[in-house]
Amino acid sequence: MVTQQSLVCDLSGVPLRISDEYVWKFGRGTVPDGMAREEETGAGFLISMGEWDQQDDNNGDFQKYGEFTTSNKVTLQSLEDAMRFNNYHEGLHPGVIRFIKKTILSANPKT
Repeated sequence: MVTQQSLVCDLSGVPLRISDEYVWKFGRGTVPDGMAREEETGAGFLISMGEWDQQDDNNGDFQKYGEFTTSNKVTLQSLEDAMRFNNYHEGLHPGVIRFIKKTILSANPKT
């Protein structure tokens, strides 16, 4: 949610709809400190983010976009680029989780 809001809203000059606490807790360079609360990760919240983007777009809020190069060396030049990259970014999470799980299980085959 922080990546999506940062790439889509912040770089478009649209105010973020998530709190500074979320940005501080889940932003770039952070490390999980335990289990996330349901209100921080629930599907309803993620659906709301898509609806917010639609509302902002319908309101004409996405008029500009500040070019940004990601840590993956992908340069985003438009709102569409940001949305595509965010989908890629979200897809990384399940892959990393599977890799970590596989690594743990191979190191501890009895678990």
